Amino acid sequence: MANPQKENGHIDIANEIAEALARTELSSYESKILWVIFRQTYGWHKKADVITLKFFKNKTGMYKSHIVRTITKLVLREIITRSGKKYSFQKNYDRWREPIGNFITRSGNIYFITRSGKTFTRSGNVVTHTGKNEWLKLRAGKRKRTPKETSSKETSSKETSSKETYSLFEFWNSLKIVQHKNIKKFEGALKSALRDYKSDKIKKAMKNYATVLRGEEYFWTYKWTLKEFLQRGLDKFLDINNPLENFLKQKGGKQINKASKEDWRNLKKARIELERLASEERIYKWLKILPENLHGKLAMYLRRIYPTGKNYGIAKARWDREKGRK
Repeated sequence: MANPQKENGHIDIANEIAEALARTELSSYESKILWVIFRQTYGWHKKADVITLKFFKNKTGMYKSHIVRTITKLVLREIITRSGKKYSFQKNYDRWREPIGNFITRSGNIYFITRSGKTFTRSGNVVTHTGKNEWLKLRAGKRKRTPKETSSKETSSKETSSKETYSLFEFWNSLKIVQHKNIKKFEGALKSALRDYKSDKIKKAMKNYATVLRGEEYFWTYKWTLKEFLQRGLDKFLDINNPLENFLKQKGGKQINKASKEDWRNLKKARIELERLASEERIYKWLKILPENLHGKLAMYLRRIYPTGKNYGIAKARWDREKGRK
């Protein structure tokens, strides 16, 4: 039975904002995205926070394409602001726009139309009215780019992305785990991974995976394809999750036993409690309760809900000191 308590963490929202939101028409998708932003900003007493698409997906259950489209609409309505992966709530409700019926991106500008039929152009941070005929031409695809509008920046960005995906593909094949001939089958998974992590971090995770597979001191033996690794194994083998320690057969001369059902139940309880408030003391308490081979999974979960992972690092260092480690 759920028993939420204010002292376990709460979101401070001014009554005036609550009243403004009550008068504002929001779709179910817009509401979901907005509450995730509230949780990650006001819920942590911050004005803005870095939130990945993967995190939005885990918290809302929405498809990434729907998340991207919904975020764009909320930005255009000036209900939220976005700078890269950093999001914040726009509390000046006088600037909020009415619901958007549709929008089109052309030449770096966004043309959008509200449900009442008003049309606008957004270029950078500047929003101006545009004619109805211009909107209809854009929607029908009749407007052609001039040579100046063929952005060299867009071309450069695509080339960089293509080089990074090819570099990761070649690096994977060089490790000789499961080699592939055609990159086309893996481009989607590679680009998705590059949206969440830098190329060098992905390469290091691949290298960690190869080390664990080939080392006799490690218990992991299953070989993934590149796509399987990116979708199922990438998080496990990132440096931050200590894969070279978590997959050891032995630690300190003692055989690592598989986690029991009770251990998994405790991990679930830890996730529920720490989602409300991930303080250093609470994390340390659960590190003492959980077996060491589940510490990595706890770290992965905390990394998703609190990207900096500062409190976990402090608690883990304290746990290591008490165990007599450096």
